[in-house]
Amino acid sequence: MSSQFWTWLVVATAIFIAAVLRPHGTRIFLGFFFIAMGLGVNLPLTLTDPQSFVGLGSHSYLPLYRWVFGNLVARNPVLMVAPVILYEVIIGTLMLAKGSNARLGFAGAIVFLLAITPLNAECLPNPVLALGAARLWRIRWEKSLLDMLRDLWKRHGD
Repeated sequence: MSSQFWTWLVVATAIFIAAVLRPHGTRIFLGFFFIAMGLGVNLPLTLTDPQSFVGLGSHSYLPLYRWVFGNLVARNPVLMVAPVILYEVIIGTLMLAKGSNARLGFAGAIVFLLAITPLNAECLPNPVLALGAARLWRIRWEKSLLDMLRDLWKRHGD
């Protein structure tokens, strides 16, 4: 296994442990993590090197993924990756919401993480992070990040 695999396994495990021990902070981190991956990693990569996404699935463990990346993504990587970027931003934003919206964000993260796991060896630790998202999904989030910031502002504004 590559160093990327081991690095991601350590990070995913740390996030899982944090989700168990410090769910509130982990929720905020994970929401911003997904937003950052969409806007800060995948969007710039799409704009500067869209063909890199074709290679992402070329060695997938699933023949269907290899076919999709070789035949669909290869034809127009920007068009194929744009919905993924939007999805990452939406689920990250939802994680920072409250109630059923937050739960929908965590469910979306679980689906996303499990769906991309077969892409390559570096994605194999994704189920560990999905377990962390599942832990956060179980919590009833009464406040959004915006609500928490308003409360903080009120406490320090008085």
